[in-house]
Amino acid sequence: PVDAAGAGWAPAAPGPAGANASARADADLGPFAALNTLGLLGGVWIDVAPGADVTLPLALVRASAAGGFTPTAAPGRPTLHLPRVLVTLGRGARLLLVEVAATAGPPGAAGADPTLALGVTEVALADGARLEHVRIGAERQDALRLDTVAVRVGRDARYALRTFHLGGRLVREDVRVRLDAPGAEADLAGLALVGTGRTVDTHVWLDHAHPHGTSRQRWKHVLAGDGRATFDGQVHVHPQAQKTAAEQRTHNLLLSRGAHAQTTPRLRIHADDVKCSHGATMGRLAPDALFYLRARGVPAAQARAMLTSAFAAEVTDAVEHEGLRAALRARVEGHAVLGEADPTPARTAGRAPGRTGAGA
Repeated sequence: PVDAAGAGWAPAAPGPAGANASARADADLGPFAALNTLGLLGGVWIDVAPGADVTLPLALVRASAAGGFTPTAAPGRPTLHLPRVLVTLGRGARLLLVEVAATAGPPGAAGADPTLALGVTEVALADGARLEHVRIGAERQDALRLDTVAVRVGRDARYALRTFHLGGRLVREDVRVRLDAPGAEADLAGLALVGTGRTVDTHVWLDHAHPHGTSRQRWKHVLAGDGRATFDGQVHVHPQAQKTAAEQRTHNLLLSRGAHAQTTPRLRIHADDVKCSHGATMGRLAPDALFYLRARGVPAAQARAMLTSAFAAEVTDAVEHEGLRAALRARVEGHAVLGEADPTPARTAGRAPGRTGAGA
């Protein structure tokens, strides 16, 4: 029921409904997707037959390494990689897809130049399909990645995105989801652990184009050292999308004075019978919670790690597969960013100091 050939199609090969890969990535997906299409030589097409229930997770590892396409021959220049993934689920199909972005070799290894990945993942869900899409960024700390995720969700279908940014020097993820029929649902959750010298940008466009659509978003950033994170998310409710329910939340935890976060949640509502809300929080670990743990003999570093892991748990616990959920929780609890926290109060910076919220 699953066709996942590593070089299963080329730009001229027909995709679902007669569309080829280049046609699917239109100009609306932005300049990074256009660059990927410009250099496209092939990719991975995962096609799940109608009614198929794939009970085991399907893992797709995108490994970037020195030796890819290099615009210049100068040492130290990033090597360019253009991964392309097309995922199509037939009517009533179900799949758990784990997509991992990795980099070969340790940082600073001999001959290991930085890598730049411009990836595009396109998803099309037919009526009643269910996809849980877990994306894990586990690159070397000097890697660069600019990804685009484009999703169309059919009638009564459900798309669940769980994204984890654990590595990379500069990471940008553009997520574009269109609820393309009545009853479509999207559940998006993301976690970024951002330490010294790292930047993570997340941009979300979620279109409610038909009635009775439902969307929920939870985005969390944990920042330490001089780490920087930006979130810009827009929910657009079209005039015909009555009975829409949409929720968007973003939360930022600053573990050091040099960390910086900026968040901009946005709603564009052109219908009058909807239930929509958005909000943002930004701040540091609660002093009373730290005091509570310290008073019971928990060392300061361990207390901060416990509270930070609890902050991240909303996203890790959203992963449905028990084994994968446990592995991700362990990766978060052992991440280097937890060791970069300082005990001094962190400052808040950006669009939403403290707590803001709005609804309509």
